[in-house]
Amino acid sequence: MKISKEQFSFPLEIYEPSEFVIKFLLEDLAITPVDETVMLHITCSTRRMGLADSLLNLAKACAKRVVVPEHIECCGFAGDKGFFTPELNAAATAPLKDQIPENCTRGFSNSRTCEIGLTHHAGIPYSSILYLLDEVSCPVSRKPHREVPEAKTEVMSE
Repeated sequence: MKISKEQFSFPLEIYEPSEFVIKFLLEDLAITPVDETVMLHITCSTRRMGLADSLLNLAKACAKRVVVPEHIECCGFAGDKGFFTPELNAAATAPLKDQIPENCTRGFSNSRTCEIGLTHHAGIPYSSILYLLDEVSCPVSRKPHREVPEAKTEVMSE
């Protein structure tokens, strides 16, 4: 049986990772940005959702210098098509390597398949922005963001 969000009886909100971090986690994290230049790939889906600034702001919170390459609005991996049509990814990322600063050794994004294609063509490894966040942050408190109602315990009698 296939389950979709429309089948839930309560509202279900789905967040892009950087949007979730900014909305629910960032204020409870102590962040010490890495003193390095990192590349950032803003995925085409992130752009279409209007969340490019969320991803960029998260990256800027985690690293002192963030480079978003020009003319790469999409990496061309297209979900899993990059595995079967690698020339699509190669063409889309052709201008990338020349835009990577000499002192930059890693890049970040929010899509694993994009990261695979970017790593292959950039000459530096790309990984999830959440790995960078994990590297540079630690919790400042354990307080919940919102009150969680107590679970009701029902005792069934026979």
